Amino acid sequence: MDKLEIQPGQKVLLLWFGQQPSDTMKDTVNVLLQKVGESGKVQVEHVERLALSAHPDSLFDVVISGLLNPKQSQP
Repeated sequence: MDKLEIQPGQKVLLLWFGQQPSDTMKDTVNVLLQKVGESGKVQVEHVERLALSAHPDSLFDVVISGLLNPKQSQP
C-alpha cells in the first residue's frame, strides 16, 4: 500500500472480486481515506458490477484492481 502514490484530494476506485469482501478491505479503505483526506473520495465496487454502476467517464484519478483477494477457505 505504501508504494501507491495516492495524493490528497484524489478520487480512488477500489475494485474487488469474489463472493464476499476480504477481511483486509475495511483496513485498506481506511488507509486510502487517510491518504485522500477530506477533499478526496474512495469508492469500492465489485468488479462484476462495475458496468452497472454507471460512473461517468474519467471520474476517478486512480483505479486499484487486484490488490484485494477474497478470503479463501481451505477444505
